[in-house]
Amino acid sequence: SIARISTFGVQNLSNTAWAYARLRVAKSEPLMAAISSSSLSRISAFDPQSLANTSWSCARFCFGDQTLLNAIAAESIRTLRQFAVQNLTNTAWAFAPLSVCNVTPLMDAISAESLARMCEFDSQHLGNTAWAVATLQLHNSEPLMHAIAAAALQKLSDFNMQELANTAWAVATLELHSEEPLMHAIAAPAIRRREGALWQPFFDCVDVFSLRGPMKSTANCLVAEFVGEGLAGVQAQRAPRSKPAHELFPSAGLSASML
Repeated sequence: SIARISTFGVQNLSNTAWAYARLRVAKSEPLMAAISSSSLSRISAFDPQSLANTSWSCARFCFGDQTLLNAIAAESIRTLRQFAVQNLTNTAWAFAPLSVCNVTPLMDAISAESLARMCEFDSQHLGNTAWAVATLQLHNSEPLMHAIAAAALQKLSDFNMQELANTAWAVATLELHSEEPLMHAIAAPAIRRREGALWQPFFDCVDVFSLRGPMKSTANCLVAEFVGEGLAGVQAQRAPRSKPAHELFPSAGLSASML
């Protein structure tokens, strides 16, 4: 692909990046560098899907090409009203861990567009956007987070365990004390669905509750439910983790956001 990359159209460029990132193909940095170089002069021709796919691919590979990311951010701001909700949330999720020097204008634009279209957000969109906002520690994020919390309360039955954990972690990280009702509401389905859930996101949820003084009793209740059901040994299933939960990419966002 690298030898012929200059002949690729913009959709071929973004699709190639997406495909390699989706499969997590090892040693793909030379390919991503070639895609970046070929994309820069044509970034204005990228449609919303291509912009979102390319930024998502950069995040998957931890490919922090600042020139490319700044170009994607600028073009995304210009065309944001054409973005589908999935493109919006994927872009927010992608830029959150990439340490772009000045991501605030893009995130402000995404925030404004998201607020206007919050009724279109499903559980994955809500959880991933909350995670992105909290990861970036945006100073003016309260209006968006309160809107996400309100929408989440209405749709908690649709949330999987990873989305519950992402949302709970975001509220705790941003210290949104007024959203305590949401935290308690998240605890209920976390307990109810523990038997069919992935264990790691369940314990991520417990970790989040344990971080907050008022929620320590909720964390204790979650663990007590496991013990009470004869599942005390499930702690041994917990995967070892070199980083705290909030430093890991949300697995649901990684695996499902572009399907």
